[in-house]
Amino acid sequence: MIKIAEDWNHIDAIRESDFIFDSGTSANMILVNSIHALNQLVGYLKYLNRENSRIYFRGQTKSFKTLTANIFRNSKSSSSIGVRNNSIVTYIKGCSKIMTIVDQLPEYVKEPLLQHYGVKTRWIDLVDNLWIAIWFGLHEYNSKFLEKQYEFVYQRKDEDDYLYIQLLGNDALVQKDGCPGLYTGISTQVIDLRIAAPSTFLRPHCQHALLMKSKINDTLNDVDLSKYVVLIIKIKVKDGIDWIGNGRLITGENIYPSPLYDQGYGIMLEQAPHTKNHAKTFGSIKNISYAVPNCY
Repeated sequence: MIKIAEDWNHIDAIRESDFIFDSGTSANMILVNSIHALNQLVGYLKYLNRENSRIYFRGQTKSFKTLTANIFRNSKSSSSIGVRNNSIVTYIKGCSKIMTIVDQLPEYVKEPLLQHYGVKTRWIDLVDNLWIAIWFGLHEYNSKFLEKQYEFVYQRKDEDDYLYIQLLGNDALVQKDGCPGLYTGISTQVIDLRIAAPSTFLRPHCQHALLMKSKINDTLNDVDLSKYVVLIIKIKVKDGIDWIGNGRLITGENIYPSPLYDQGYGIMLEQAPHTKNHAKTFGSIKNISYAVPNCY
């Protein structure tokens, strides 16, 4: 993967010190102050990597030192990775048997789809839409357990702070035979749920959902995807709010559609196993609500 050249510059962009991950790998960090700088920077990086890599986005409220899928977080040794690989496969099979609407899906779709609705798996969430990436960088989450897990989504108010968009490269360029929407390469796999899953499951289609994982998940180094981050874009929160505005397509109502409209979500909420012990390890199908900006 090719990084931005040291002599790249734009009047509305400031190159900061490279961001160093715990793995020892690094990524350029650039503060952008206009939509023009943002679009040119992203376009240039995609152009540089056009032959051997695809570039996708991950919007975050902070720039974290690792990029590890939920099921592997807090793993202390590579020996625990194999245990978690086996446990999540067993859990997904159990969920599939209980949730009939999931059981009808191809096997390769089940795990990433459940990840998108709250289950902790071996995949990480990405998007190919800059507006959606900015949206996720602008929003925070509070969770609470009663008999089920409830999550509240709200827009940040710290307008002088920053959001971060990680740009990840991957070599998953070839669609796997018989698996529409699943792309594979030498080291990575990517699934596009807009192709792989029907819009009965509406959320992935609203969020422009892609998911990525390492092709081999045997060691701590394998499962930390920070090595694929080739650029981090830093944006002031107040700029992000201004740039994407408040049209209904980028409100919580659309990004997290209600079970009234997302039929697959509604059925999973009714049928999914919900216990605190399970949720600590594997997460759960979360019951999500959201705030209207400036109304909380």
